[in-house]
This record gives sequence, structure tokens and C-alpha cells, in this order.
Amino acid sequence: MYLSRLTLNPRNRGVLRDVGSPYELHRTLLRGFPDREAGGPGRVLFRLETRQDEGPPIVLAQSDKEPDWSSLVKADYTNAETTPIRFSSDSTDGDPHAVPIPIGRRFRFRLLANPTVKREGKRHGLFRDQDQIDWLRRKGDSGGFSIETVRADPVGRVSSRKGGSTTHHHAVRFEGVLQVTDPTEFIASIEAGIGSAKAFGFGLLSVAPAGGSP
Repeated sequence: MYLSRLTLNPRNRGVLRDVGSPYELHRTLLRGFPDREAGGPGRVLFRLETRQDEGPPIVLAQSDKEPDWSSLVKADYTNAETTPIRFSSDSTDGDPHAVPIPIGRRFRFRLLANPTVKREGKRHGLFRDQDQIDWLRRKGDSGGFSIETVRADPVGRVSSRKGGSTTHHHAVRFEGVLQVTDPTEFIASIEAGIGSAKAFGFGLLSVAPAGGSP
């Protein structure tokens, strides 16, 4: 698996278009991966980071396949750094890019998500803080982790044009500390992402070791 950090050029016309349309941003990011005839891009998750300063937009992208951002760099769209990473539930074998995931390990996490429930075949957004947190706890119950602490910050409605229509998603940013309860399921959760609307920039679960980890 690969984790890329892209620093976008705010003066580039494509960037100005993409930061206002997550679906277009997703399409642009896919230019860094093989097309369908060459085997396809594999799973790509991404998140446009919220910045408190006036710096350039930052995108984090997680992918199954190693990306090639050279065409976007040449187009003055972005600078990019890519790091291979391997989550392991057993021995890391001295791999400098391996992250051990034993039961009980604690991580700080960040997640931009679109919390929904499905009723009668349709997805419905969850708008109350407690409903959103309960949604995340359920994801943890089935995804190999438990939530120790969490803050749910509403980002608001994210709109994006797809084809001839405009799609809207309710965005919530979760931050806190989690604990691994099942390493295999937890790794699968990181790889697959959390929740729906992943093509619109939701679902990337970013983790970093928390103090007091085993």
C-alpha cells in the first residue's frame, strides 16, 4: 500500500476546479494510476485536508498500487511525496515501512466521513452528533477497533458535479483515539476505508501511534 501527500498549486486552473468538486479531484488523481486496459487503478482513497492557515491545498491519497504523479507534476498541478506502507498483524521482519498492529495498540485517528443509514434501499444522512458518533462506533465494532475518545466536527454539505447533475453529501470530520480489537479486521478497515461516498473524498482512515501504545 502507498500513502501520498500532494501539495497542490493554488494558481493552477485545474486545482481551482478540483478543490470545489471532489468528484473532479478524484478523476484527476486517477491519472496517476494505470487505466482500465492496463489493469485499472485499484482502490484509491483520498482526502482534501482542511487547513487553518492560508497555505496551499493538501491532498492525502492512499492506494493499492504505486502511483506515478509525474504528469501532474509536469502540468504544475502538484508536488508529491509517496511512501510505501505495510500494516502487519504479525512480524514486521525488519521492514522499515511496516507498522505493527497488535491487539490493544492505540492510535490517534482522523476520518472525513459521510455518516448514513440505509432505509428501504436509500441512504439517509445522520445529522445529530450522537448519531454520528454511534455510527462510527458501529463501524469499529465490525471493523476491528473500539473508540476511546472522539470529536465529531460538522464540515457541512459537500457538493460535486457528476455528469449533468450535482451530488450532495453531508461531511463530518472525526478525530480521536482508537484501540485495535482485531488486527486483521482493522487492517481491512484501513485498506477499504470507512463508510460511503469514497469517490467524493470520504472514508480515508488516517492513523498515527498514540501515547501509551503497547
